[in-house]
Amino acid sequence: MSATENHPLAATSKKGKLRNFIEGKLMDAQKSGQVSVVIPRFPDYYGSNVVNRLMAPIFFRIQEYFSESFVQQEICKFVENS
Repeated sequence: MSATENHPLAATSKKGKLRNFIEGKLMDAQKSGQVSVVIPRFPDYYGSNVVNRLMAPIFFRIQEYFSESFVQQEICKFVENS
């Protein structure tokens, strides 16, 4: 089954729920005018600590914009509440 732009974010796995959480944070930052966001749908995790050689350079600027501790705190909040 293919996903479209209108596909619901109804993840059931921990990985999917984490992706939805991170995407929500990015979209909130975009709505407040802090950043411009494009969310590619890659089959792997993404973010400032990505070690995947293809994706790490893409998200390097996010790491520059948001502090490392901010990202870690937000992920910890998600894990505690799930």
